[in-house]
Amino acid sequence: MRCPSCSYIFSEELRTCPRCGADVGAELEKLGYFPQPAKDPFLFIEDFQKTSSFEEPAKGQTEVKKSQKREIEIKREIEINFQELSNEMKDIT
Repeated sequence: MRCPSCSYIFSEELRTCPRCGADVGAELEKLGYFPQPAKDPFLFIEDFQKTSSFEEPAKGQTEVKKSQKREIEIKREIEINFQELSNEMKDIT
C-alpha cells in the first residue's frame, strides 16, 4: 500500500504509515478486504535444493523401463568422466 501523505510503500497489514504515522484505516476500508498472510509456509527448503535430473524414481513410483535405466547409467558415466576430466584440467593449469 502507498501512504496518501508521504507516498511510502508498506504492507496492507498496517493501519498507520511507518514513516509519517498517517492513519490509513479509511483508505484500507475503501480498498476492501486484503487476505491475511499464511501461517504455514507454502515453500520449503527442499523446493530449492538442486537434484540430478536423471535420478531413478523413488519407491512407489512407476517402474523405469530397461532402456531408461541404461540411459541413466550412461548419463552417470558421462558425469563421472566429465568430473575426472575437470580434475585433470585443474591439475594441468
